[in-house]
Amino acid sequence: MVDIAKYPLPDGVDDVVLNREMLADALQVSPPTIDTYRKSGMPVITEGSNGRSYEFQLSACFAWISERKDIERSEDEQRKAAVRQMSLALLGKDESDPHAGLTEKQKKDLFAAEREYMALARERGEMMMRSSVVNMMIEVLQVYRDGLGILPDRLARECGLKPDQVEKAAAACDAMLQESADKVEKSLGAKLNARSGDPKLPS
Repeated sequence: MVDIAKYPLPDGVDDVVLNREMLADALQVSPPTIDTYRKSGMPVITEGSNGRSYEFQLSACFAWISERKDIERSEDEQRKAAVRQMSLALLGKDESDPHAGLTEKQKKDLFAAEREYMALARERGEMMMRSSVVNMMIEVLQVYRDGLGILPDRLARECGLKPDQVEKAAAACDAMLQESADKVEKSLGAKLNARSGDPKLPS
């Protein structure tokens, strides 16, 4: 059963009944192609015989052909995927490798294009070197660390905190600083000492 709702006629096109030649003109194919479609299962309203023309509903035929093209496209993609997987298997390569299946020249051209793109992006200020981002975050953490380091004593002086309260405030500041360092480490892959701010970047 053809799903006309899934493959509707283009906007502004009326759904009419057409004979073989008119349907061929509407679909921009040859009459023999219409015969091939019909024999392959395209819907027919009236069977042609004894001088009587075949009649077709335009919407049903359009939906049938559209569905057929989708199926053929899907099958073609599956075949290409199977060929690609077999080729990689024979070459001993991993399909997850984005450069798998490329020739050395193609890889060289791809890497050159990537370098040009990154250089242009840095010039425009759209991209920063990873080391620059890490250093910037380290500086921010150092300011953060210095401020939190003196905060408990400042609260003791200005707010009259008791010694046990100062200890709790110091513990809270340490925890906050460590959490910030952990988030930076997770995002940038930089090993940070929350207390010293000393970065250790992975090689």
